[in-house]
Amino acid sequence: MSVSVKEVQRAIAIKIGDVTGFREVRQLPELFARTQNTLAHLGFAVEVSNSQQANERQRVSVGLYVDTTVRVKIAYRLRPHDLVLDYCNALDKEQLVIQAVMARNFAKGIEVRFLRASRRTPDSQEYLISEIELQALHTIELT
Repeated sequence: MSVSVKEVQRAIAIKIGDVTGFREVRQLPELFARTQNTLAHLGFAVEVSNSQQANERQRVSVGLYVDTTVRVKIAYRLRPHDLVLDYCNALDKEQLVIQAVMARNFAKGIEVRFLRASRRTPDSQEYLISEIELQALHTIELT
């Protein structure tokens, strides 16, 4: 089954959007968290940063087997008087997102693998920004 890069991005965004409280922000994923006023509590963005050939033969009849790197970026609001508690809550929410995209019945034609998760707090300490990196394996039709 052929699955485009756009379909990979949308499938992951829909799965995260189904997790209670999360909503996709309306800005380019590359710009997510560059300025505080573009963030929202439990806002997320899905970036498909690159695609490359997976280690398979390329045949017109079968299609191109592609390895696409996907970065999910999440903002979790940290309250000034509950920084440690909210930090732990943000880690719980990050885990919910990972569980959602790693579900067995994720999407037909897409195999998702977890690569890594990283976290950072901007100087304002207003948000914890989690970045989850995934590998999506899919086939692009060549005919």
